[in-house]
Amino acid sequence: MVRIVKSKEKEKIKCGRPSKLKIEDQILLTLQYLREYRTYYHIGKDWKISESNTCRIVLKIENILIKSKKFSLPGKKKLLDSSLDEDLILMDIMESPIERPKKHQKRFYSGKRTYIKNTSSIWRKN
Repeated sequence: MVRIVKSKEKEKIKCGRPSKLKIEDQILLTLQYLREYRTYYHIGKDWKISESNTCRIVLKIENILIKSKKFSLPGKKKLLDSSLDEDLILMDIMESPIERPKKHQKRFYSGKRTYIKNTSSIWRKN
């Protein structure tokens, strides 16, 4: 991966400020994002860079690796086939009333009746 990204970086015309992270660290940051699937904000805090810079680095490294065609992720069909092997799917659906103001209701609320908000969770047993 490092060789592919470094060769692509040598081809690129350099303009602007250089990155705070070396290429190896940029690849590690991208792998960390793909593996742990944390937010750009939290990964940026770990590497002491901004959220937007983290996003730019991840997109740049992903695009370079995808265009090289040496690395690929499984397609949709493979992912769908693996999801059909589930033994048990349990759904928990809870209804909770939406809170409405009691006093001086006319200032805040148009007068519609109460509605129930649905929240749901899905647990899968492997």
